[in-house]
Amino acid sequence: MKLHRLRFSSKSLEKLAMLDELTQIPNRRYIENSINLRFNEFLLNEIEFGIIFLDVDHFKEFNDHYGHDIGDLILKTVSKTFSNNLRSGDTIGRLGGDEFIGIFPEINKAELKKIAEKLKVLVEKTYIELKDKKINVTISVGATLINSNDTINSLIKRADDFLYASKNKGRNCITTE
Repeated sequence: MKLHRLRFSSKSLEKLAMLDELTQIPNRRYIENSINLRFNEFLLNEIEFGIIFLDVDHFKEFNDHYGHDIGDLILKTVSKTFSNNLRSGDTIGRLGGDEFIGIFPEINKAELKKIAEKLKVLVEKTYIELKDKKINVTISVGATLINSNDTINSLIKRADDFLYASKNKGRNCITTE
């Protein structure tokens, strides 16, 4: 058996290290680095930013019912919907499973809520076709802005708490401050 040496450029290795393999959007590592960068910009230059946590509603049940291949297709479709509807400079990535996070620099509360609503509605209207059936999902959303008392952990926890508040309200909704 002949083994072939794989050659990767530094650019392709960087891409592998920073993109989610399934969805081809930024991965957890990239998102964590981006949040750190935005947080430091806030501390040094008071450039505000917001984050949005997004989670596919009832994804486990959906995956169990339709299978993992269709679940993967839904994650790819949702990811494409997110990434095709961002402002320049915004970032959205996959934390893992069906959890996503968006980072939105230089934004106010009303704009952040408007973007969250837009993403929620677009996902709700997006579908995949399976045989003769259209399948769609909804998302729950938690959105918050950085404030002067925040640490990275407190900011992320607040967005996560808002996400779970949306789930507790019945899903397919947005909770923000």
